[in-house]
Amino acid sequence: MKSRYQGLRSFGTLALVIAWILLILGILAAIGTWLGISSLATQLTGQRAGWVIFSALPGLFFAILAFIQFYIIGKVLHLLVDLDDTALDVQQKVQTPAAAAGASEASADISGELKRQAKLIASNLEATQALQQQLSSIQSRIGAVAAPAAAAAADAPARSSMTTEEIATVVAAVVVE
Repeated sequence: MKSRYQGLRSFGTLALVIAWILLILGILAAIGTWLGISSLATQLTGQRAGWVIFSALPGLFFAILAFIQFYIIGKVLHLLVDLDDTALDVQQKVQTPAAAAGASEASADISGELKRQAKLIASNLEATQALQQQLSSIQSRIGAVAAPAAAAAADAPARSSMTTEEIATVVAAVVVE
């Protein structure tokens, strides 16, 4: 996946290039300063001065400090972009764990969440089977009670104001519910 901060990586690379350029220019400037002052001192006094080497130290010191500063800035910018890339990779792997794991690894490594869901499904299946058994026993009881009532209604049509067809409809409605 392409990083969202490629421009930041470019600035980091630019800072690293500037760091090396400053170090090289600082060393060349220190050498130039040392040679220039040494030549000037030789022309003025006619002898070599030992203290001339110290004239190059400030330039060299500032070149090293500038190098360290820009080098750190460049490396920190690269680190931040790499950190974002790593975060995006981790986020993508978390969202699609099956694609990240191999086939043998995926079958061998069942997570705790999958185990919990399997137990939940098994308990739901057992509860559904128990409810089906209770429903079938209730339906058989209703059928046992409704059959004699329908037979009694057929034998004594004068005692009931309902016809046999109406009783059968009511019994069927009770069984369905």
